Amino acid sequence: MSLAQWQDHVPAGADVSLKPNLCFDHLVPGFQTSPWVLEAVIEIIRPHVGQLCVVEADTSTTSADRGARATGILEVCRRHNIPWINLSRERFVSVPVHDGLYFQDHLELPEILTRTYLITLPVLKTHCLTGVTGAIKNQFGCLPLNRYIYHPVLDQVLADLLSVLRPVFCLMDGTIGSEGSGPKQGHPRVADLVLASADPVALDAVAARIIGFDPEAIGHIRLCAQQGLGVADLERIAIVGHQIGILNLHFQPARKNLVAALDLGLRLPLLGPLIFDTPLIWLFRWGARWEYLLWLVLKGWRYREEIREHSWYAEQWWPRFHAEMSQSSAYPQSGPVRRLRTVVYIVREVLRGERD
Repeated sequence: MSLAQWQDHVPAGADVSLKPNLCFDHLVPGFQTSPWVLEAVIEIIRPHVGQLCVVEADTSTTSADRGARATGILEVCRRHNIPWINLSRERFVSVPVHDGLYFQDHLELPEILTRTYLITLPVLKTHCLTGVTGAIKNQFGCLPLNRYIYHPVLDQVLADLLSVLRPVFCLMDGTIGSEGSGPKQGHPRVADLVLASADPVALDAVAARIIGFDPEAIGHIRLCAQQGLGVADLERIAIVGHQIGILNLHFQPARKNLVAALDLGLRLPLLGPLIFDTPLIWLFRWGARWEYLLWLVLKGWRYREEIREHSWYAEQWWPRFHAEMSQSSAYPQSGPVRRLRTVVYIVREVLRGERD
């Protein structure tokens, strides 16, 4: 953070909202911002700033509160006496948008984000809709819960959102990233990186290049640069630390999973409004939650075990591994007993998600 001169961009005494990425409410390293990364940022900036809070929002299929508990983010907040705020329960206000690519005159944001400075803490990940996700995409979760309606025009929406909700500083957790069909069905990948910048466009451009992608081929990065919201030209970005010319992690690109394919494929002129603008959306959300939980028990737990066995980051994650495995009657079993308990676990979690 000091190399990126964070103190030049975060005003002394300012109230700050810290926005981690908690897109999944079950622990899978590489999907969520690591609690020790959040804690390090808190310890660095706290003497410099005013009030701090940690913010995140529910998605249509996951609970931010459960994600914060599963990852240990909530424990970090309690340990440092910092409020945890679920943006989905906050009051939303209208914020003007000028010369928007999608929004004509305004968009809705949580009121707290209009009176605090934002530091965004994304994860180094691929994404099935945008190619990559990072410092720009992380703020998508600040829009109202029905933000899934923007998926067909995500690049334009992200550019408009950055124009009105620009982080003053960005720190990307690349200790463990995620490749493949992210953001909720990728494969954890140890990258041993932390990236920081006051320019979210530059940060995402560099991150895309590090994982083997051309930043110019990523729609929302290109649009944000064209709108003058940041720099995506790597030759104009001063890079301190690793020289990205020799650093290429060759992440596997994301493929659209079943949920993403249906999300976009069902948006036909007559069919789309029938599903996405009526109570039928609850059926879609219910099915999506089933699909994510099936992936979790069929693959996610195995990926998590690989990190626990082979990564030195397991020391940091182990208390969370132990807590979640002890709560899951399905995980430690084998054979027919495990299969039966897995079914019970999935049904219980789907029903719990509906109550949330």
